[in-house]
Amino acid sequence: MSLFLAARLLHLGAMSVWMGAGLLAPSDVGSVLRKRTLHASDLDALLGRLRRTARTMNAAAYLTLLSGLLLIVLIALGPGVTTIRPKIWLGLVLTLVAIGVGRFLIRPAVVSIAGIRAELVAHGALDPGRTPELERTVRRFALGVHGESALRLIVLILMIS
Repeated sequence: MSLFLAARLLHLGAMSVWMGAGLLAPSDVGSVLRKRTLHASDLDALLGRLRRTARTMNAAAYLTLLSGLLLIVLIALGPGVTTIRPKIWLGLVLTLVAIGVGRFLIRPAVVSIAGIRAELVAHGALDPGRTPELERTVRRFALGVHGESALRLIVLILMIS
């Protein structure tokens, strides 16, 4: 098997994991934060699932990026850099944007969930006035995950078209 084929298979596999790993996380966050009675143990379990999902997604994202860069280098060394389609360069930029969306939209929502957990532990219950904040956290998390997913889908379409 050639290095190019191996890099391409690695790239497709990593991208598949990155695309699928977080698809159910927004509904998980919503179902937990919208519970009538929220317990710290609910949030502990949720945060554990989110950490595992984040580790998987981050590893897959960076493996996708690195294998994509390897493919670009192999093409540049072979047929030449001028043979790399503009869609590939645009896909690279959008991949970096998708990683940024994860960092700057999803992570703050997870930090907010950890803060809610800390309040539950400290006070034993949440102030009923916090419901709008919980809903904002659910929406912010879903927006980040779905925004990142949309960007990855656009990149996939660019790469295969």
